[in-house]
Amino acid sequence: MQPAATPSKPKTASTESLDSGSIIRSLAFHRHRSLLAVAHESNLVFLYNVSAKDGAYPERVLSHEYQRNITCMEFHPAAGCSLAVGTSTGVLLWRTHPRPTPTPWVTHLPTSPVSALSWSPSGTPLLCVGVHESATLYVFDADGLGMMPLRRYGGDGTREVQFSPNGRYLVQSCMTAQIRIWETDKWTCRELQMVAPVHSVNWMPDSKIFLHAIEGQSKIFGIGVSSSGISSVLQQRKSKDSNAPTFETREIIPEPVVDAEYDMPSGARISVGGEIERMTLDPMGRYLLVSFMSRGGNDDEAEDGSALLAVYSVATIPLPLFTLTGFVRGPEMRNEDGDDFKGKKKAREGDNEANGEGRRTEDARAIEVVFWGGVGGAGGAALVEALGCVGWENGEVGFLPFLRT
Repeated sequence: MQPAATPSKPKTASTESLDSGSIIRSLAFHRHRSLLAVAHESNLVFLYNVSAKDGAYPERVLSHEYQRNITCMEFHPAAGCSLAVGTSTGVLLWRTHPRPTPTPWVTHLPTSPVSALSWSPSGTPLLCVGVHESATLYVFDADGLGMMPLRRYGGDGTREVQFSPNGRYLVQSCMTAQIRIWETDKWTCRELQMVAPVHSVNWMPDSKIFLHAIEGQSKIFGIGVSSSGISSVLQQRKSKDSNAPTFETREIIPEPVVDAEYDMPSGARISVGGEIERMTLDPMGRYLLVSFMSRGGNDDEAEDGSALLAVYSVATIPLPLFTLTGFVRGPEMRNEDGDDFKGKKKAREGDNEANGEGRRTEDARAIEVVFWGGVGGAGGAALVEALGCVGWENGEVGFLPFLRT
């Protein structure tokens, strides 16, 4: 599945820093409905019904003059079809339907350029927005359109925000090596200083642990969050410190990811793993997809296999246990005419060269990975336990079904 090609609008100096340089800017799956949103580099959002009975993907296109330089998107988990789109001009709240009618309507919430957003999963219309220019978070009431800023010093801008599944906590990772864990009932927070900036925050389903990666590291890290003991709460009340958070944190022993070389059936040797680029956990906490930073030129004979997605199965006993189960290779970097993608990607020696079939182009890298939360419920009879969706570097969108065995 690939969005229709649309000419890009000219970039300006103010938006150049937000430009990811890829055709697909963001993906969003509705948690309970079969709706997929794909943000295109041309500032359009394509809506697809991925469970269409005729096998097609009926689409509708969302476009607005303020919808420029899209950075992130998320569906409201408790609403039929409310989509928040983060842009360089603020947030656009779309209320629409995948069918051609009725006409969608949109509300524009002006802020600084948006870097991250997250809906509260508790059913309330709370939307938390982070921006590039400061560590201030903006909490919007999407119904009344009221706004409450959460200001803290330090951290520069916001990189990611993520509500816990129970809605009690909110994790904010900053551009610097700092994260904040907010308690959403009174918006107090605990600040943690890390060794480097944090990214790829993923909550476990029980809201007790969130996984994350750290720049320059090749390990999966985790932090546990739990309510403070009764003695700590009584001590807090005695000191009359109402701004102190009522929870405690603990670091989970990090788990190294794969970093090895493999012999392919063709005789080629590839090197996979290393520093984590991004990772995504499915809503039920059973599968984790991990992509890696490019290794660049290698001195040895092994090819760079960083374009492969690593698939881990996850068990909780009681801490997360990760088992590597395989890899996913993306499509080749070719355009519709069969030429190398955009005519600028340098071909490398490939599996087919020994058979006289020419050179293989580079594999497309994963730009973004999301999971659909509408399959694989506990105790269900569904054959599919999880459904992943990958936006590839060449503009294609692919699906990864994880089948029950």
